[in-house]
Parts: sequence; C-alpha cells; structure tokens
Amino acid sequence: RSMTFGAVYTPSVKSNSSIDHTDLLYSQSSTEVLSDTVFADHDFHLPETFGVGFSYSSVNWLLGVDGTFQKWSNLKYPDKLDDMTLGTRFNDKYSIALGGEYVADPVNRNFFKRVRLRGGLSYSNSYINTYVKDQNDKHLGHHGYKEYGVNIGFGLPFRDMSSGRLSMVNLGFGYSIMDPEHKFMIKEEMFKISLNININELWFFKREFD
Repeated sequence: RSMTFGAVYTPSVKSNSSIDHTDLLYSQSSTEVLSDTVFADHDFHLPETFGVGFSYSSVNWLLGVDGTFQKWSNLKYPDKLDDMTLGTRFNDKYSIALGGEYVADPVNRNFFKRVRLRGGLSYSNSYINTYVKDQNDKHLGHHGYKEYGVNIGFGLPFRDMSSGRLSMVNLGFGYSIMDPEHKFMIKEEMFKISLNININELWFFKREFD
C-alpha cells in the first residue's frame, strides 16, 4: 500500500499584446462609411495556477483526487472588452476531479479477474463570462457556466507469448455537460470514446554473446 501527495504551482506569465479597435458607421442615405480606429499596446498577464493532489494505491485499488485553482481575477488586460470590465469578464477558475481503478486479482490466471475497472467524476466552473441578450436585444447581464463530467473505462490485459511481458488495451467512455447560468446561453453536451494500447516491450537492448 502507498499514499502519495503532490502540489504544483505555475507562476503568472507576462506577454505583450496590441489591440486594433475599429468602429464602422454606415448611412442608409449615403455610400460613405465613417470609421474610427484606435490602436493600443498593453501588457498581458496570464494568471498563476495552484494545484494539489492525493492518491492511494493497494494491490486491488487505486484512488485519486486532485484540484486546481487559477487566479483569473488578477488578470491584467485592457480595461474594457466588449463593454465589459475586468471585474465582470473573468472569474477565478477552480476544478476538482475524483477517480479510481479496481482489479480483482492482478496475477490471477483468469482473464476477467485481471481486467481493470475505472471510473471518475469531475467539476469545474468557467473562467470567463459572456454578455447575454434576449431575443429583443435586451441586456441580461454577464454569466458563465458550470461543467460536469463522468467517465468509465476498462483496462484489458494481454500477454506477449514470446516474451511473457504484460501489455494493456485501454477503452474509455466519457460524458460531459456545460451547463450555462442563463437560459439564453447555449448548453453543450459531449460524449467521448477513447482507445489506446500500452505495449510493454524492451527496446534498444544490447545483447551480449559469449
């Protein structure tokens, strides 16, 4: 049995950005188009990120949980974006994920007792808000979304008959939903299927002969 704790920190990243904002004014009585362009240079700071995690493993079980936090409220950017200020545009983003794996007997000769069963849950909020309008073009404020996810999977072991090494076919299914905070926002649902093969083989092995 073993327990593992971990933490990660990513500092804020600074970069330079330029903005070209152009307003065009059309007149129905004239073909003339009036335009006004504003150029500006600004520093852009991506937020810092904090993360922590914990896992527990035994012969039959592997359990883990991790969480991350991004300080988007400290983002440095031009004062106004699409009539929204920094205070209403960005949210601090946090996410949490919980997962586990179970195998009945990893060394049993019975194939089904060596199959690994996996599952997980996840949750996060949005770091950015959108300005919402109704069908009459009425402003309804700024809103974000919540994202929920569930995943299940299987690890199917197979053995190389010549070398005896154990490899794994991993099959996974995932469903996630982006649930908006307002009914006039778009709701998204996603279903994912993943397949990968881990082959346990020795490469670049220098052979020696007597």
